[in-house]
Amino acid sequence: MRAILLALTLSISGLVMAQAQPQQEPVDLMLAWRSAQQHDAAFAAANAERRVGEQKQRQSRALLLPQVQATAAVGLASIDNRTSGAQFTAPGFGTSNDVDFRTDVNRGHEQRWVISAQQPLYDAERFANSRQLDKQAQLAEMKYTDAQQDLILRVAQAYFDLALARDTETLLVSEKEASQRALDEARARFNSGDIPITDADEAQARFDAIAAQQLAAQSDSEIKRSAFIDVIGIEPVELCQPSVDAAPEKIALTDWQQRATNNNPLLAMQMLGVDIAQADIDKYRALTSPVLALVAQAGDDRLHGDGAYGASELQSSNWMVGVQVTMPLFTGGMRSAKHAEAIAQSEKAQADLTALRQVVARQTQAAWLGVTNGAAQVRALEQAKKSAQTRLRATELGRANGARNTLELLNAQTDSYAAERALRQAQYALVLNRLRLAAAAGALDESTLQTVNSELAVSAPTRRRDDAASFSKSSPPHEG
Repeated sequence: MRAILLALTLSISGLVMAQAQPQQEPVDLMLAWRSAQQHDAAFAAANAERRVGEQKQRQSRALLLPQVQATAAVGLASIDNRTSGAQFTAPGFGTSNDVDFRTDVNRGHEQRWVISAQQPLYDAERFANSRQLDKQAQLAEMKYTDAQQDLILRVAQAYFDLALARDTETLLVSEKEASQRALDEARARFNSGDIPITDADEAQARFDAIAAQQLAAQSDSEIKRSAFIDVIGIEPVELCQPSVDAAPEKIALTDWQQRATNNNPLLAMQMLGVDIAQADIDKYRALTSPVLALVAQAGDDRLHGDGAYGASELQSSNWMVGVQVTMPLFTGGMRSAKHAEAIAQSEKAQADLTALRQVVARQTQAAWLGVTNGAAQVRALEQAKKSAQTRLRATELGRANGARNTLELLNAQTDSYAAERALRQAQYALVLNRLRLAAAAGALDESTLQTVNSELAVSAPTRRRDDAASFSKSSPPHEG
């Protein structure tokens, strides 16, 4: 008795705990996007490169600021100074010519320090390097923008690929169930002699074909699920579907192409590449230019110890403020070779930019057509779905009255399910093309994704059991 009570208690406790556990929330685009930001390695690399670019910006500024350095040294040193033919003058001694002076310190103690500062006034190479570092910093930022857009597109692609695969699988399950009922009905009526064997064979063939499609859809759904996890890093529990009423913004193709020309991150990156190549040309051309700098220096050098002439202490202090000019004379041919290489690289970068402009223009046109024609296609498929459902109901009625046979009903059901799948595929494609169009114009960011996400709705599994049930209800009763 105690065992029974204990089992009942555990069962009730488990049931209460299961009911108390919160249900998992559906995965929408924003949740998928935030998870992918933390999970995707390519985006993490772009974010790290962005931080590298920030440091290049600091390096660019540093090249234009004063350079200050200090040097200090202590140690053992020896010195042997000899001066011949000098003139000596001292009070009470008069003036003597051809005098020799000698100073000697052997392994004495030396202390030395020097502080120097230099501010470039004119240094073409340094200025070109600064511009180049600044462009490289901008390039890193633009790469981050492009990586962000690319990740948003990959998230949306994986998201809607899985959603479509699940929809397809669900619809095929419903279609298979309806086909099974049709097959059972056809077999029963054939056994009663009401229909020929061909009707039963056709129903069997249709069932087998749908069963094969369902197996393929299951495999495709699992593949899309794995791709979803690879990109986003979380388990897709329940997904959302785009609203069929969401209409895209109507903007002319020329306006979108102008936006792409001005803001496309790939074009911006390539234009920065052209600027960087031009900075290389300026840098190597400047290797023959003079360098003018404001310099300042102060220092002190002391050495004391014993030598051949007794204890000695030598001290030298100096400072200097002025302008320094440096003129390169010969680089062994390196400058001219580097200069020629930079010119060739600049020509290549410019040619790549021209080719990329054509590619971006085509991509923008394709995305714009995908949005414009996609919206019209969705509306047409909505009507096609309604027409297919109307045809299905009419065929069901004709089947009940004996005016339609089993094959005609199966065809009507197949067309109805196919219209539903085509509509869903067009809706997903329309949303993706909207995102691609925004990406082409350099306007795909989190706020754009949030706008699209607000148009999604949680979708329960659409098994189409209503259509499947309507077949069995409208089928004529078996007449022996």
